[in-house]
Amino acid sequence: MSREEGFRDFFAQKKSSHKKITTINLQARPSGSIHQELSENLLDMNGGLKFKGLFVTNSRVYQVADFLEKTNKGPLRVVGYDLLDRSLAHLQNGNIDFLISQNPVAQGYHSFMALFDILVRKKTIEKRQYLPIDIVTRENIDYYLNHQNND
Repeated sequence: MSREEGFRDFFAQKKSSHKKITTINLQARPSGSIHQELSENLLDMNGGLKFKGLFVTNSRVYQVADFLEKTNKGPLRVVGYDLLDRSLAHLQNGNIDFLISQNPVAQGYHSFMALFDILVRKKTIEKRQYLPIDIVTRENIDYYLNHQNND
């Protein structure tokens, strides 16, 4: 929910009132029913796309990309989260434009180190810890994956 809030806040601050933002809540369910729900929500009466872009605020962006590939709809800008294998494949073939990686390895490391600092070193740590996010595209995916594996 906070990802969607941040997205909406960004456009509100830019005063982009001409941008229509619609929320579609896809719950975890079998792939076939998600495709049905996407058809009902993304396509207009003539089978054309209602939107120019989609921002999927969870790791299920690959399901949207599966739908777009199956229905051969486009062009549509698609942005999502997490570097799952299925999402990476869609990024490479152009069904997803951008994936936001929160670098879970770094998150785990920093969480562990914060716990270590509190329990062992008896240090006081900052309540809020900021970590960078990475925007992964077709053009930088090989570099990003190679860089991640070398860390």
